[in-house]
Amino acid sequence: MPADIAGDQLELSLLADWCGRYTPWAAVDGNDGLFLDISGCAHLFGGEDTLCEEIVTRLGRFGYGAQAAVAPTPGAAWAFARFGTKRNAADAAAAQTMAEFLPATALRLSAQQAIALHQLGLNHIGDVMKVARAQLAPRFGTDIVARIAQFTGETFEPISPRVPADPDRAGRIFAEPIRAPGDIQATLTDLLEKLCARLAEKGRGARRLDFCLYRIDGSVASVSVGTGMPALDPRHLANLFAEKLPRLDPGLGADAASLSAAVTEPFGARQIRAAFNAGADPVAATATVLAPLVDRLDNRLGRGAVVRLEPAESHVPERAVARRPALVPAAASAPWRDLPRPVRLFALPEPVDANAEEPDRAPITFRWRQTEHRVARAEGPERIGGEWWRRDTRGERDARDYYRVEDSAGQRFWLFREGHAAGRQAWFVHGLFA
Repeated sequence: MPADIAGDQLELSLLADWCGRYTPWAAVDGNDGLFLDISGCAHLFGGEDTLCEEIVTRLGRFGYGAQAAVAPTPGAAWAFARFGTKRNAADAAAAQTMAEFLPATALRLSAQQAIALHQLGLNHIGDVMKVARAQLAPRFGTDIVARIAQFTGETFEPISPRVPADPDRAGRIFAEPIRAPGDIQATLTDLLEKLCARLAEKGRGARRLDFCLYRIDGSVASVSVGTGMPALDPRHLANLFAEKLPRLDPGLGADAASLSAAVTEPFGARQIRAAFNAGADPVAATATVLAPLVDRLDNRLGRGAVVRLEPAESHVPERAVARRPALVPAAASAPWRDLPRPVRLFALPEPVDANAEEPDRAPITFRWRQTEHRVARAEGPERIGGEWWRRDTRGERDARDYYRVEDSAGQRFWLFREGHAAGRQAWFVHGLFA
């Protein structure tokens, strides 16, 4: 059948995610391999040999033929998984002894390099190791020397996980797959308590949490929540997850689960009641009390949906107000100006067809959104100058003359005229008053 390279790579990436049930350090290797850093993880699954056997068995159930090996370095593990008969090397010396009669290709060499070595009779890794590296580099290039150093561990070869590994993580393996909502909720509650306790020992609070279910079909289901401030209260975090857990599909069942703190921040001691004493910072007090509410709204409406407004250093109305995260302390900014402004300001002014009898007066009629409006009252003009350093943006060269206009039906608009030269005037509606 025709090769589906993109589909194969996608499947391999999904398998790397599924291997997160064993270790957070899972990376894709080329077109047919996975690297797993199981340091500190193997004992949770009965040891390295048992872990290898379990991974191969499970992948076989998914329909994948696989071989696995454990070694002190990624290069040695790669060689033993593909060419070796023994699957576990205790240390670097044992790995070098085991690899003596493996083909030189097991050093992850190119086909041209392997052929060149074969022509000189260097068919096995042991043969290559006996040759001085100073003699190998001029003839075969520095790549082969680097591969030997990676194999032996003389050069550190990091594994870059497909998904950044979270150092703060709690997990659970189930004897039988679970799929009932109550079991999933109980698992999450238990993991939240464990993870929050670990974070508290480090003096850090969670800003984003990822909850993953590793399904028996080899796929992963996950949900994430975020907080506006570092949080350590398991009940509060459980409430954030409660709205998203119904969307978490366990499929035919999940045999493992994990909870990771993807983002954490220092969590200092807080005295909530004392925050309202005289002399306390009202912004900090409000943020502390409102943090649970803001977090719930943010997770329900979308991250970043809850904001507060700050005045900005600009006279142009659409840039005179800046949006900031709701719980971030206010920075030093321009003071609010007591000016008549509409309750609704359009992101972009909308053009209107206006009929003005005099050049410096409000129009007597204007047409906006296919509706004719007759002006009953008007105030203005209020001239707002353009920003000369933004000449590449429409409407920034010319000053604007704003008018507060009320039509015969009682609707109130914020209109402005742009351009003062003959033939260059244009009218826009920029906002609506209450």
